[in-house]
Amino acid sequence: MTCSTFFNSSSSSIAVNLRALEGELARTIESIEAVQSAKVLIAIPKESIFVREQPKPTASVLLRLKPGADLTPEQIKAIMYLVAHAVPNLTWDRVTVADNRGRLLSELVKQELQKYSKQELEVKSKLELELANKVKSLLIQAFGPEHIQVAASVEVEVGKENITESLVNPDLTAIVSQRKIQEKEDSIKKTPLASPGTDTNVPPTSLPNFEVTQSKKSKKDTTTNFDVSKVLRKVEKPIFKIKRLTVSVLIDKNLVKDKKQIELIQKLVEDAVGYNPQRGDKVTVAAIPFGYITQLKQMLEARPVSFWERYNYAILSLVLGILLAGMILGYFLYKRKRYIEMLEAEKRKLEEEIRKREEEELAKAQGALAPEEEQYKELTEQLIDLANESPEVVATVIRKWMKEDITIAKK
Repeated sequence: MTCSTFFNSSSSSIAVNLRALEGELARTIESIEAVQSAKVLIAIPKESIFVREQPKPTASVLLRLKPGADLTPEQIKAIMYLVAHAVPNLTWDRVTVADNRGRLLSELVKQELQKYSKQELEVKSKLELELANKVKSLLIQAFGPEHIQVAASVEVEVGKENITESLVNPDLTAIVSQRKIQEKEDSIKKTPLASPGTDTNVPPTSLPNFEVTQSKKSKKDTTTNFDVSKVLRKVEKPIFKIKRLTVSVLIDKNLVKDKKQIELIQKLVEDAVGYNPQRGDKVTVAAIPFGYITQLKQMLEARPVSFWERYNYAILSLVLGILLAGMILGYFLYKRKRYIEMLEAEKRKLEEEIRKREEEELAKAQGALAPEEEQYKELTEQLIDLANESPEVVATVIRKWMKEDITIAKK
């Protein structure tokens, strides 16, 4: 077996194993209730020793859903993780899932994850703005808006909370089962009575053993089981938790008396923002003289302004306008020159065509006269030869022509 044959057989075995893995993954995905059929395609790039970063494998899953069925984001994510964990070096975010309706289902999962991160940023910005405004409104009353600066930073953790609610409606009931037991028994018991008016001390006389029993028994057992209307509702809502907050306050030192006042201000700020040392919160209050900034502004305003600083915008605008006008004028001059050159070239071309046509017509005219001249020359040469060979004949012919001309002239 040659080296090329060995590598061909190795690559073919890899392809066969890859197709078998795709089939197994497709059959596994089809076990999901909403999926009617599935097709999995896995792309594993070839490794190369000349590439520093090796390309990563990717996978595509095409689903045909059952009529009226749909997949939840959790099911889509489960399919992506299932395929990713079956292929080495494949991450779930490099698995693309689409359905027969042309929807990119994998993007729904990614958008949901991005949505929570976006919500986290929105909540973070909103909380920071609220905390800064709360501290400002607390300190503006004492120091004024121009003498304080507040900055707040919040670390937020975003999660989801699943709530299951059971709603019972007692007005809507139904009998599930019913049991009734009813028993009744009646009997009479009688004994003989003494004769009226007999003395009580008189010993009783023996009476015959005669007794009548009388009893009454009744039992009633009724059991009825009712089932009330019940609705189970699952609610999923995002929750936000503050992990840590940091607040920095800068106050004009000219308005702060001593260190105790700064400590009091820090205590007020901590109470206003809900300071929690166990959470790692931090509140800093510093006093810096704001007058230096005001004095610097005044010095800049009082400094004499040079001619260039005063009219720099006007000069720059004028120069730019001149440059722009020069560019426009140069463009039009260039276009005019090109137009004149084009007209001259067309004129030269037209004159050349006219000259060529005249030469062609002259050549044609000369070509038409050439045959007559040749014929005249041939006849002249024949007459000269005839005169040399038979001068008598030529003389006779000439005399005959002369007689004919004289006759015609007399007439």
